[in-house]
Amino acid sequence: MSHDLDIRHFLRGAPKPWLRRYFERVGVLDHIDWPSVKVRNVEPLMDGLRALDEDVRGRIVQDFSEIKLLSTPAGKVQIIDEAVFHDKQEEVSAKLAELSGFYECAFWAFFEHPECWRGAVSFAEADNKPRRQWRKRINIPTLGRAPSADDGRSLGTAIVELFRRREGRGDHCVVEQYRRGAHGEKEYYFAYPQDHRQMAIEYNNGEMTLRPHRPAFEVIFIHDDRERTLSIWHQGPRERIVDLQLAFAMAVLGREIPRESPDLDVFLDPDFALLPKPGLGIAGAQVRHINMRVLGSEPYAISVALGAKTAPHILQQALRGLTSDVKRSKLKVSKVRLRVVFDASEDGRTPATRQFDLMWPNSCNLVNDSYGILIQHMLVAHGIEPKRPMATNQDDNCDR
Repeated sequence: MSHDLDIRHFLRGAPKPWLRRYFERVGVLDHIDWPSVKVRNVEPLMDGLRALDEDVRGRIVQDFSEIKLLSTPAGKVQIIDEAVFHDKQEEVSAKLAELSGFYECAFWAFFEHPECWRGAVSFAEADNKPRRQWRKRINIPTLGRAPSADDGRSLGTAIVELFRRREGRGDHCVVEQYRRGAHGEKEYYFAYPQDHRQMAIEYNNGEMTLRPHRPAFEVIFIHDDRERTLSIWHQGPRERIVDLQLAFAMAVLGREIPRESPDLDVFLDPDFALLPKPGLGIAGAQVRHINMRVLGSEPYAISVALGAKTAPHILQQALRGLTSDVKRSKLKVSKVRLRVVFDASEDGRTPATRQFDLMWPNSCNLVNDSYGILIQHMLVAHGIEPKRPMATNQDDNCDR
Protein backbone atom coordinates (compact mmCIF):
# COMPACT_ATOMS: atom_id res chain seq x y z
CA MET A 1 0.00 0.00 0.00
CA SER A 2 2.93 2.38 0.61
CA HIS A 3 3.61 2.70 -3.13
CA ASP A 4 0.28 4.58 -3.47
CA LEU A 5 1.28 7.23 -0.95
CA ASP A 6 2.34 10.69 -2.09
CA ILE A 7 4.53 11.39 0.93
CA ARG A 8 4.86 15.11 0.17
CA HIS A 9 1.09 15.49 -0.12
CA PHE A 10 0.65 13.58 3.14
CA LEU A 11 3.09 15.82 5.02
CA ARG A 12 1.27 18.89 3.74
CA GLY A 13 -2.14 17.62 4.83
CA ALA A 14 -1.31 16.08 8.20
CA PRO A 15 -1.44 18.47 11.21
CA LYS A 16 1.99 19.40 12.52
CA PRO A 17 1.30 18.51 16.19
CA TRP A 18 0.39 14.95 15.23
CA LEU A 19 3.33 14.60 12.85
CA ARG A 20 5.67 15.82 15.58
CA ARG A 21 4.18 13.37 18.05
CA TYR A 22 4.68 10.55 15.55
CA PHE A 23 8.35 11.35 14.89
CA GLU A 24 9.02 11.72 18.62
CA ARG A 25 7.51 8.30 19.18
CA VAL A 26 9.65 6.73 16.45
CA GLY A 27 12.68 8.61 17.75
CA VAL A 28 13.72 10.36 14.54
CA LEU A 29 13.83 13.92 13.10
CA ASP A 30 14.40 15.45 16.52
CA HIS A 31 16.40 18.26 14.88
CA ILE A 32 13.45 19.65 12.92
CA ASP A 33 12.63 23.33 13.41
CA TRP A 34 8.88 22.86 13.48
CA PRO A 35 7.92 26.56 13.20
CA SER A 36 9.65 26.55 9.79
CA VAL A 37 7.48 23.68 8.52
CA LYS A 38 4.59 25.10 6.50
CA VAL A 39 1.91 23.65 4.26
CA ARG A 40 3.85 24.90 1.25
CA ASN A 41 7.26 24.13 2.72
CA VAL A 42 7.70 20.57 3.96
CA GLU A 43 11.25 20.33 2.63
CA PRO A 44 12.77 20.09 6.15
CA LEU A 45 10.71 16.95 6.72
CA MET A 46 11.46 15.56 3.26
CA ASP A 47 15.19 16.11 3.76
CA GLY A 48 15.03 14.45 7.17
CA LEU A 49 13.21 11.42 5.78
CA ARG A 50 15.66 11.02 2.90
CA ALA A 51 18.53 10.90 5.38
CA LEU A 52 17.04 8.00 7.34
CA ASP A 53 17.98 4.35 7.04
CA GLU A 54 15.95 2.62 4.29
CA ASP A 55 14.25 0.22 6.69
CA VAL A 56 13.26 2.99 9.11
CA ARG A 57 11.95 5.13 6.28
CA GLY A 58 10.03 2.18 4.88
CA ARG A 59 8.29 1.59 8.21
CA ILE A 60 7.34 5.26 8.44
CA VAL A 61 5.91 5.29 4.93
CA GLN A 62 3.90 2.16 5.73
CA ASP A 63 2.48 3.80 8.88
CA PHE A 64 1.64 6.97 6.96
CA SER A 65 -0.06 4.91 4.23
CA GLU A 66 -2.35 3.31 6.80
CA ILE A 67 -3.05 6.63 8.51
CA LYS A 68 -3.89 8.19 5.14
CA LEU A 69 -6.20 5.26 4.35
CA LEU A 70 -8.21 5.94 7.51
CA SER A 71 -8.17 9.74 7.18
CA THR A 72 -11.58 9.79 5.48
CA PRO A 73 -15.24 10.00 6.53
CA ALA A 74 -15.44 6.23 6.09
CA GLY A 75 -12.28 5.85 8.18
CA LYS A 76 -14.08 7.05 11.31
CA VAL A 77 -16.72 4.38 10.79
CA GLN A 78 -14.09 1.71 10.17
CA ILE A 79 -12.31 2.61 13.40
CA ILE A 80 -15.57 2.49 15.36
CA ASP A 81 -16.52 -0.83 13.74
CA GLU A 82 -13.37 -2.42 15.12
CA ALA A 83 -13.81 -0.69 18.49
CA VAL A 84 -17.15 -2.49 18.85
CA PHE A 85 -15.31 -5.81 18.95
CA HIS A 86 -13.12 -4.53 21.78
CA ASP A 87 -16.08 -3.13 23.77
CA LYS A 88 -14.77 0.40 23.33
CA GLN A 89 -17.35 1.81 20.95
CA GLU A 90 -18.68 4.54 23.26
CA GLU A 91 -15.23 5.76 24.28
CA VAL A 92 -13.87 5.80 20.73
CA SER A 93 -17.02 7.33 19.21
CA ALA A 94 -17.09 10.13 21.77
CA LYS A 95 -13.44 11.03 21.19
CA LEU A 96 -13.69 10.94 17.41
CA ALA A 97 -16.67 13.29 17.62
CA GLU A 98 -14.52 15.80 19.52
CA LEU A 99 -11.66 15.82 17.02
CA SER A 100 -11.75 18.42 14.27
CA GLY A 101 -10.47 16.52 11.24
CA PHE A 102 -10.03 13.12 9.66
CA TYR A 103 -6.24 13.14 10.05
CA GLU A 104 -6.65 13.82 13.76
CA CYS A 105 -9.05 10.90 14.10
CA ALA A 106 -6.70 8.51 12.36
CA PHE A 107 -3.60 9.66 14.28
CA TRP A 108 -5.47 9.46 17.59
CA ALA A 109 -6.61 5.89 16.93
CA PHE A 110 -3.07 4.98 15.86
CA PHE A 111 -1.59 6.27 19.11
CA GLU A 112 -4.30 5.55 21.67
CA HIS A 113 -5.93 2.34 20.45
CA PRO A 114 -3.36 0.11 18.74
CA GLU A 115 -5.57 -2.89 19.52
CA CYS A 116 -8.14 -1.47 17.07
CA TRP A 117 -5.70 -0.40 14.41
CA ARG A 118 -5.09 -3.58 12.42
CA GLY A 119 -8.78 -4.39 12.16
CA ALA A 120 -9.74 -0.85 11.11
CA VAL A 121 -7.05 -0.82 8.41
CA SER A 122 -8.24 -4.21 7.17
CA PHE A 123 -11.84 -2.97 6.93
CA ALA A 124 -10.65 0.09 5.00
CA GLU A 125 -8.63 -2.05 2.60
CA ALA A 126 -11.64 -4.30 1.99
CA ASP A 127 -13.99 -1.34 1.52
CA ASN A 128 -11.63 0.17 -1.06
CA LYS A 129 -11.33 -2.94 -3.22
CA PRO A 130 -12.71 -2.49 -6.75
CA ARG A 131 -16.40 -3.40 -6.72
CA ARG A 132 -16.16 -5.23 -10.05
CA GLN A 133 -14.02 -7.92 -8.40
CA TRP A 134 -16.47 -8.66 -5.59
CA ARG A 135 -18.90 -11.55 -5.99
CA LYS A 136 -21.81 -12.04 -3.60
CA ARG A 137 -23.85 -15.18 -3.08
CA ILE A 138 -27.13 -15.01 -1.21
CA ASN A 139 -29.08 -17.65 0.74
CA ILE A 140 -25.95 -19.24 2.16
CA PRO A 141 -26.68 -21.84 4.89
CA THR A 142 -26.46 -20.39 8.38
CA LEU A 143 -23.57 -21.06 10.71
CA GLY A 144 -25.87 -21.22 13.71
CA ARG A 145 -23.15 -20.41 16.25
CA ALA A 146 -20.48 -17.86 17.01
CA PRO A 147 -17.48 -17.94 14.62
CA SER A 148 -14.25 -19.27 16.08
CA ALA A 149 -10.54 -19.32 15.32
CA ASP A 150 -10.99 -22.92 14.18
CA ASP A 151 -13.10 -21.61 11.31
CA GLY A 152 -10.18 -19.56 10.04
CA ARG A 153 -7.80 -22.49 10.34
CA SER A 154 -10.22 -24.79 8.50
CA LEU A 155 -10.67 -22.20 5.77
CA GLY A 156 -6.90 -21.82 5.41
CA THR A 157 -6.53 -25.59 4.97
CA ALA A 158 -9.32 -25.64 2.37
CA ILE A 159 -7.72 -22.77 0.44
CA VAL A 160 -4.36 -24.57 0.37
CA GLU A 161 -6.00 -27.71 -1.02
CA LEU A 162 -7.96 -25.72 -3.60
CA PHE A 163 -5.09 -23.67 -5.05
CA ARG A 164 -2.67 -26.59 -4.97
CA ARG A 165 -5.11 -28.68 -7.00
CA ARG A 166 -6.28 -25.97 -9.40
CA GLU A 167 -3.27 -23.70 -9.90
CA GLY A 168 -0.22 -25.42 -8.43
CA ARG A 169 0.36 -22.69 -5.83
CA GLY A 170 -0.77 -21.82 -2.32
CA ASP A 171 1.35 -24.27 -0.29
CA HIS A 172 0.81 -22.13 2.79
CA CYS A 173 -2.04 -19.86 3.84
CA VAL A 174 -2.55 -17.51 6.78
CA VAL A 175 -6.10 -16.38 7.59
CA GLU A 176 -6.86 -13.30 9.72
CA GLN A 177 -10.36 -12.90 11.17
CA TYR A 178 -12.21 -9.75 12.19
CA ARG A 179 -15.80 -9.29 13.33
CA ARG A 180 -17.78 -6.28 12.12
CA GLY A 181 -21.21 -4.82 12.68
CA ALA A 182 -23.26 -3.53 15.57
CA HIS A 183 -23.81 -7.10 16.74
CA GLY A 184 -20.75 -8.69 15.15
CA GLU A 185 -22.90 -10.21 12.44
CA LYS A 186 -20.25 -9.95 9.71
CA GLU A 187 -17.17 -12.15 9.92
CA TYR A 188 -14.25 -11.04 7.74
CA TYR A 189 -11.65 -13.60 6.68
CA PHE A 190 -8.50 -12.16 5.09
CA ALA A 191 -6.66 -15.09 3.52
CA TYR A 192 -3.06 -14.86 2.27
CA PRO A 193 -2.08 -17.97 0.29
CA GLN A 194 1.48 -18.35 -0.97
CA ASP A 195 1.92 -17.40 -4.61
CA HIS A 196 4.24 -18.87 -7.27
CA ARG A 197 7.96 -18.32 -6.83
CA GLN A 198 9.01 -15.03 -8.43
CA MET A 199 12.14 -12.97 -8.99
CA ALA A 200 11.87 -9.57 -7.34
CA ILE A 201 13.81 -6.57 -8.65
CA GLU A 202 14.85 -4.52 -5.65
CA TYR A 203 17.59 -2.34 -4.25
CA ASN A 204 20.00 -3.53 -1.56
CA ASN A 205 22.33 -0.85 -0.16
CA GLY A 206 21.83 1.18 -3.32
CA GLU A 207 22.51 -1.72 -5.69
CA MET A 208 19.74 -3.19 -7.88
CA THR A 209 19.47 -6.94 -7.40
CA LEU A 210 17.27 -9.87 -8.33
CA ARG A 211 15.96 -11.84 -5.36
CA PRO A 212 13.87 -15.02 -5.54
CA HIS A 213 10.88 -14.92 -3.22
CA ARG A 214 7.39 -16.39 -2.74
CA PRO A 215 4.91 -13.56 -2.25
CA ALA A 216 1.36 -13.95 -0.96
CA PHE A 217 -1.82 -13.07 -2.78
CA GLU A 218 -5.06 -12.04 -1.11
CA VAL A 219 -8.57 -13.44 -0.88
CA ILE A 220 -11.23 -11.73 1.26
CA PHE A 221 -14.38 -13.45 2.52
CA ILE A 222 -17.23 -11.57 4.20
CA HIS A 223 -19.80 -13.87 5.76
CA ASP A 224 -22.99 -12.33 7.11
CA ASP A 225 -24.76 -15.07 9.03
CA ARG A 226 -27.82 -12.95 9.73
CA GLU A 227 -28.36 -12.01 6.07
CA ARG A 228 -27.05 -15.40 4.87
CA THR A 229 -24.67 -13.89 2.34
CA LEU A 230 -21.09 -14.61 1.35
CA SER A 231 -19.04 -12.00 -0.51
CA ILE A 232 -15.63 -12.86 -1.93
CA TRP A 233 -12.93 -10.61 -3.38
CA HIS A 234 -10.25 -12.29 -5.45
CA GLN A 235 -8.28 -11.20 -8.50
CA GLY A 236 -8.85 -14.42 -10.34
CA PRO A 237 -11.23 -16.08 -12.80
CA ARG A 238 -14.91 -16.25 -11.95
CA GLU A 239 -14.68 -20.04 -11.88
CA ARG A 240 -12.23 -19.77 -9.00
CA ILE A 241 -14.69 -17.59 -7.07
CA VAL A 242 -17.20 -20.42 -7.32
CA ASP A 243 -14.56 -22.87 -6.07
CA LEU A 244 -13.90 -20.57 -3.12
CA GLN A 245 -17.62 -20.37 -2.32
CA LEU A 246 -17.83 -24.15 -2.20
CA ALA A 247 -14.64 -24.41 -0.14
CA PHE A 248 -15.90 -21.84 2.39
CA ALA A 249 -19.25 -23.60 2.77
CA MET A 250 -17.61 -26.93 3.57
CA ALA A 251 -14.74 -25.59 5.71
CA VAL A 252 -16.68 -23.07 7.82
CA LEU A 253 -20.37 -23.97 7.55
CA GLY A 254 -19.91 -27.72 7.22
CA ARG A 255 -22.42 -27.83 4.35
CA GLU A 256 -22.35 -28.54 0.65
CA ILE A 257 -23.95 -25.92 -1.59
CA PRO A 258 -24.88 -26.21 -5.27
CA ARG A 259 -22.21 -25.10 -7.70
CA GLU A 260 -24.45 -23.79 -10.44
CA SER A 261 -27.08 -21.66 -8.79
CA PRO A 262 -29.11 -19.66 -9.57
CA ASP A 263 -30.35 -21.33 -12.74
CA LEU A 264 -30.74 -18.26 -14.91
CA ASP A 265 -31.92 -20.23 -17.93
CA VAL A 266 -35.45 -19.95 -16.54
CA PHE A 267 -35.48 -16.40 -17.95
CA LEU A 268 -35.42 -17.85 -21.48
CA ASP A 269 -38.96 -19.13 -20.95
CA PRO A 270 -41.33 -16.52 -22.47
CA ASP A 271 -44.02 -17.58 -20.02
CA PHE A 272 -41.83 -17.12 -16.94
CA ALA A 273 -42.62 -14.07 -14.82
CA LEU A 274 -41.64 -12.93 -11.36
CA LEU A 275 -44.89 -12.74 -9.40
CA PRO A 276 -44.08 -11.60 -5.85
CA LYS A 277 -46.37 -12.44 -2.97
CA PRO A 278 -48.51 -9.48 -1.86
CA GLY A 279 -47.01 -9.47 1.63
CA LEU A 280 -43.58 -8.50 0.29
CA GLY A 281 -44.76 -5.05 -0.78
CA ILE A 282 -43.34 -5.51 -4.30
CA ALA A 283 -45.43 -3.99 -7.07
CA GLY A 284 -43.52 -5.61 -9.91
CA ALA A 285 -40.22 -7.06 -11.16
CA GLN A 286 -38.91 -6.83 -14.71
CA VAL A 287 -35.95 -8.13 -16.67
CA ARG A 288 -34.21 -5.12 -18.21
CA HIS A 289 -30.99 -6.65 -19.51
CA ILE A 290 -29.99 -10.20 -20.38
CA ASN A 291 -26.67 -11.67 -21.55
CA MET A 292 -26.39 -15.18 -22.92
CA ARG A 293 -23.90 -17.43 -24.62
CA VAL A 294 -24.61 -19.55 -27.68
CA LEU A 295 -22.68 -22.79 -27.26
CA GLY A 296 -21.25 -24.94 -30.02
CA SER A 297 -18.27 -25.16 -32.32
CA GLU A 298 -18.52 -21.44 -33.09
CA PRO A 299 -19.74 -19.87 -29.83
CA TYR A 300 -20.83 -16.25 -29.57
CA ALA A 301 -22.66 -13.97 -27.15
CA ILE A 302 -26.01 -12.21 -27.31
CA SER A 303 -26.96 -9.20 -25.21
CA VAL A 304 -30.30 -7.40 -25.06
CA ALA A 305 -30.68 -4.25 -22.96
CA LEU A 306 -33.88 -2.22 -22.72
CA GLY A 307 -33.96 1.53 -22.62
CA ALA A 308 -35.16 3.28 -19.48
CA LYS A 309 -38.70 3.69 -20.81
CA THR A 310 -38.91 0.59 -23.04
CA ALA A 311 -41.78 -1.79 -22.26
CA PRO A 312 -40.54 -5.06 -20.70
CA HIS A 313 -42.24 -7.32 -23.29
CA ILE A 314 -39.86 -5.96 -25.95
CA LEU A 315 -37.06 -8.01 -24.41
CA GLN A 316 -38.74 -11.35 -25.18
CA GLN A 317 -39.58 -10.17 -28.68
CA ALA A 318 -35.94 -9.31 -29.30
CA LEU A 319 -34.79 -12.66 -27.90
CA ARG A 320 -37.12 -14.58 -30.17
CA GLY A 321 -35.79 -12.74 -33.20
CA LEU A 322 -32.15 -13.29 -32.23
CA THR A 323 -32.46 -16.96 -31.28
CA SER A 324 -35.12 -18.24 -33.67
CA ASP A 325 -32.63 -20.51 -35.46
CA VAL A 326 -30.77 -21.65 -32.31
CA LYS A 327 -31.64 -24.77 -30.33
CA ARG A 328 -32.67 -24.04 -26.75
CA SER A 329 -30.06 -26.53 -25.48
CA LYS A 330 -27.30 -24.34 -26.91
CA LEU A 331 -28.38 -21.21 -25.04
CA LYS A 332 -26.88 -20.38 -21.65
CA VAL A 333 -27.86 -17.23 -19.74
CA SER A 334 -24.83 -15.59 -18.11
CA LYS A 335 -26.35 -12.45 -16.59
CA VAL A 336 -29.76 -10.96 -15.91
CA ARG A 337 -30.42 -7.43 -14.71
CA LEU A 338 -33.64 -7.00 -12.79
CA ARG A 339 -35.55 -3.90 -11.81
CA VAL A 340 -37.85 -4.26 -8.81
CA VAL A 341 -40.45 -1.60 -7.98
CA PHE A 342 -42.05 -1.52 -4.55
CA ASP A 343 -45.56 -0.44 -3.61
CA ALA A 344 -46.19 3.28 -3.32
CA SER A 345 -45.86 4.64 0.20
CA GLU A 346 -48.79 6.16 2.03
CA ASP A 347 -47.18 9.61 2.11
CA GLY A 348 -47.19 9.81 -1.68
CA ARG A 349 -43.43 9.65 -2.20
CA THR A 350 -42.00 8.01 -5.32
CA PRO A 351 -42.01 4.21 -4.90
CA ALA A 352 -38.65 2.68 -4.02
CA THR A 353 -36.86 0.77 -6.77
CA ARG A 354 -33.90 -1.59 -6.81
CA GLN A 355 -31.84 -2.67 -9.82
CA PHE A 356 -29.32 -5.50 -9.52
CA ASP A 357 -27.63 -8.29 -11.45
CA LEU A 358 -27.78 -12.05 -11.14
CA MET A 359 -24.64 -13.60 -12.66
CA TRP A 360 -24.06 -17.21 -13.67
CA PRO A 361 -23.41 -19.47 -11.93
CA ASN A 362 -24.36 -18.16 -8.51
CA SER A 363 -23.44 -14.58 -7.70
CA CYS A 364 -25.59 -11.55 -7.05
CA ASN A 365 -24.81 -7.88 -6.32
CA LEU A 366 -28.07 -7.20 -4.49
CA VAL A 367 -27.64 -4.80 -1.58
CA ASN A 368 -28.64 -6.34 1.74
CA ASP A 369 -30.86 -3.59 3.06
CA SER A 370 -34.50 -3.86 4.11
CA TYR A 371 -35.63 -3.90 0.48
CA GLY A 372 -32.96 -6.39 -0.55
CA ILE A 373 -34.21 -8.90 2.02
CA LEU A 374 -37.70 -8.76 0.49
CA ILE A 375 -36.25 -9.30 -2.99
CA GLN A 376 -34.32 -12.32 -1.73
CA HIS A 377 -37.57 -13.87 -0.50
CA MET A 378 -39.10 -13.32 -3.94
CA LEU A 379 -36.15 -14.97 -5.69
CA VAL A 380 -36.23 -18.00 -3.42
CA ALA A 381 -39.97 -18.39 -3.99
CA HIS A 382 -39.29 -18.65 -7.75
CA GLY A 383 -36.48 -21.18 -7.35
CA ILE A 384 -33.82 -18.81 -8.63
CA GLU A 385 -31.62 -19.02 -5.53
CA PRO A 386 -31.01 -22.19 -3.51
CA LYS A 387 -33.30 -22.54 -0.54
CA ARG A 388 -31.91 -22.99 2.94
CA PRO A 389 -31.31 -26.70 3.66
CA MET A 390 -33.82 -28.29 5.97
CA ALA A 391 -32.43 -29.05 9.42
CA THR A 392 -32.09 -32.74 10.22
CA ASN A 393 -32.05 -34.49 13.56
CA GLN A 394 -28.34 -34.97 13.14
CA ASP A 395 -27.88 -31.24 12.65
CA ASP A 396 -29.99 -30.52 15.72
CA ASN A 397 -27.89 -32.80 17.92
CA CYS A 398 -24.43 -31.78 16.77
CA ASP A 399 -22.17 -29.66 18.96
CA ARG A 400 -22.25 -25.96 18.11
